[in-house]
Amino acid sequence: MRRDLQPHLPRHIQPPERDIIASTLAACDAGTAVRNHWPAELNHAPSARLLAFGKAAAHMAAAAIELLAGRLSQAAIICPPEHTHLINHPRANAHPADHPLPTERNIAAADALEASARAADPGEPTLVLISGGGSAHLTAPRPGVTLDRIRDTTDRLLRAGADIRELNHHRRQLERLKAGGLLRACASTRVIALVLSDVLGNDLNTIASGPLIASDRDPPAEHTVIADNHTAVRAAAEAMRRCNLDPLIPDQPLTGEASISGRHLAELALKSNRPVLAGGETTVTVANATGKGGRNLELALAAARRLPPDRDWTVLALATDGVDGPTDAAGAVLTSKMFQTKANRDLADRALETHDSYHAAERLDALIRTGPTGTNANDIAAIWFR
Repeated sequence: MRRDLQPHLPRHIQPPERDIIASTLAACDAGTAVRNHWPAELNHAPSARLLAFGKAAAHMAAAAIELLAGRLSQAAIICPPEHTHLINHPRANAHPADHPLPTERNIAAADALEASARAADPGEPTLVLISGGGSAHLTAPRPGVTLDRIRDTTDRLLRAGADIRELNHHRRQLERLKAGGLLRACASTRVIALVLSDVLGNDLNTIASGPLIASDRDPPAEHTVIADNHTAVRAAAEAMRRCNLDPLIPDQPLTGEASISGRHLAELALKSNRPVLAGGETTVTVANATGKGGRNLELALAAARRLPPDRDWTVLALATDGVDGPTDAAGAVLTSKMFQTKANRDLADRALETHDSYHAAERLDALIRTGPTGTNANDIAAIWFR
C-alpha cells in the first residue's frame, strides 16, 4: 500500500477492503505499466520526442524520461495541476490542464503540445503517452468553434448521463487534434503510443477521442494498451482470494445508470450467496439535481439499500483515478452496521433521490480519499458477506 493512502481510508476499514484498494491501485500504476511495456526500439534510438496527456500523463512521462535518459530531445506533457512537479528535466515542459470541463489553459497546453509535435525531426521517433482524461486535456477547437461551446456541450452530455463513447463522438466533431488530428501534426515518421485505457473494450477511436487514428496518414501510429480495467479487476480478484473471498465476476462490465448497476450487483450477491466483483464505469443522470456525488458513491449506496441490514456485508466501490465525479473522494466502503438505524437508511434514500451521495457517505464515515492517483483504469465494485 502507498504510505500516504492509509490516513485517507475510513476509520472502520478492515484488511479485505484495504488490501483490495492497495492491490488495485498498485496494479494500475502508470509508471510501472510504462516500464513493463517499454518499446525495445527506443533503447537504440539516438533521440526521441515525448508527448503525454491525460490523468496519468505525469507519472507515465516521468518513467519514460528516466528510461530515455539523455536521449530525450523534447517533451510536452499535459497533466493535472497537482502533478506538474513530477516533471523535472531541462527539455521537458509540464502544462497544467483542467478536467472534465476544459479551460483556456487546456487550449494553451494543447497548442504547446501540437507545436512540439510539429517541431520533431522526421527521423526521430515520437513517443505518445495517452491516458484517461486526455480528451479534456487535449482541447484544441476547430476554426469557428469556441471554448464556451465545447464546455457547454460537455456539461450537457455529462448531466444527461452520456457515456465516454457518446461524449468523445461530439468532441471529435468540435476539435482539430481529435480523430487523428495529432498524428497529422506529428512531423516524425515513426509514432509510438502507449495507452493506459479508461474505455471499456479499449476502442482506440474513443480513448482520448482517437488523436492518433488517421486513415490519411501512412505509416499509422503503433498503439499498445499497457493497462486497462481488466488489469484492475484481476488485481482486485487476487486480493480478495488472498482474504479467502472467492469472487463471482459477471461477464458484462458495469455500465449505464450507477444506481441500477448497484442494485443489480447486490441482487447477484444475494442470489449466488457469494462475493461478487465487477469492473466498468457507470454514469449518473443528474438532470437539474443540485446534490453532490459521483458514480461510485451512488452505486455503493444503491447496492447497500438493496442488501438486508440484518446480514453482515461490505460494499466497496472505487474509481482508480481517485476522483469520483466532482468530489474529493475515490469512492466508498459501506457496511451493514451503518444501515441498522432507520435514520441512516432514510439518509441513503434521500441521497439517491437527490444525487447527493457524497454528503451521505461523508456522514457515514464511508469515503475513500486517495487524492488523484496518477492512473485511470475505470472503476471496480465488490460486495461480500462476512
